[in-house]
Amino acid sequence: MTDADGKGLRGARLVGIGYLMVASGDPGPRCYQLTLRPTFPQPAGEPGLGRVWRRADVAQWITVYRPDEANKPNSS
Repeated sequence: MTDADGKGLRGARLVGIGYLMVASGDPGPRCYQLTLRPTFPQPAGEPGLGRVWRRADVAQWITVYRPDEANKPNSS
């Protein structure tokens, strides 16, 4: 299985919007808005219940674009 970028997904840790909610501390609607930003990672797929992203990509995005949240204990 590959994503839109042609990268393999086998073994990838995938996360949904719930991970972003916990990691960023933002509510669901705000997290949805964040995923629409051009800087947010492209989804790795849409398995039926919503988009999923590689956990490492989302964590890196938080570190770069939301550094205050990246330093919180619950961000990983």
